[in-house]
Amino acid sequence: MSFRQRLSDLFHSRWLVLVNILLAGAAVLANHYFQFFCRPVTWASVALILSFPPVLFFNLYRERIQKVRGLVSFLFGCAACICLYCILFIWEWNIWALPVTLIRPVAILAYVPHFFLMQIIVILISRRRLLHLTYFKVALVTGVLVTVDLAAWFNSNVRSVSYALRCTPEASSSIMPSYMTERMLGMHWKYHMSFCAYDGWRPPLHDPALVVAAWMNILVAPLLDEKDYVVPCKNVPWNDFVPVHKYDGHGNEKAIIVYKQVFPGRPIREDCSCAAEESSTYQNDPLWRRHISRER
Repeated sequence: MSFRQRLSDLFHSRWLVLVNILLAGAAVLANHYFQFFCRPVTWASVALILSFPPVLFFNLYRERIQKVRGLVSFLFGCAACICLYCILFIWEWNIWALPVTLIRPVAILAYVPHFFLMQIIVILISRRRLLHLTYFKVALVTGVLVTVDLAAWFNSNVRSVSYALRCTPEASSSIMPSYMTERMLGMHWKYHMSFCAYDGWRPPLHDPALVVAAWMNILVAPLLDEKDYVVPCKNVPWNDFVPVHKYDGHGNEKAIIVYKQVFPGRPIREDCSCAAEESSTYQNDPLWRRHISRER
């Protein structure tokens, strides 16, 4: 029997449900003890919990799908968006994880999103009659529209946030408190933006909305008028403002000062670090002793 036939048999077997559960559980545990995505914020956790059960358990209920066909198809589209996001987020690790697996086998779990995305594609192709492609496409289009909206929201706050961070913290009065500005001020020390090798020590929270908004702005800004993306007090181009792959130190202390001025009621240190294996690095950083002691 060929490998292709064996793979097809697996994807149509009820045993795939057990494989999916084991892989999903292993990925969650590995993310807790090591690091790739840190701790998802609440909305991201809810999206994961709602989107993936239809994919994980599909081979158990596929013959009884008619009554919920539209909903399942929409959630399949959401799961596909999440898988694609995860694949893009780990970036070079799409290649590096395979050789690293020879030294540290847990690295193979980097390919769990690829495995789930492959399942979704196989189901769409081979079980087309079971899913409603229109609802699947609606989920994909919704994901694109939400990404564009988030990027525009991020972009509208660039000048006020960058001025306060790069010029003077007193300029924080010009920052309009909002969900997005709270995320922007927390980049790289509270909110995880990339794999730890690029993001300083491990910021504990992961908000995909912030990450995709930053990605879109980094991609689009060079195509726009450069003068609109220069901080007034320094000749700092926009593509240096969000150093997703250029972070070169521990927590950004100036960002913490500005964050506390704009959001005085929000905690700056989380009770849970990004990776249990590295928790002491985060929890014992002198940065917290300096700033938390001032709050008391």
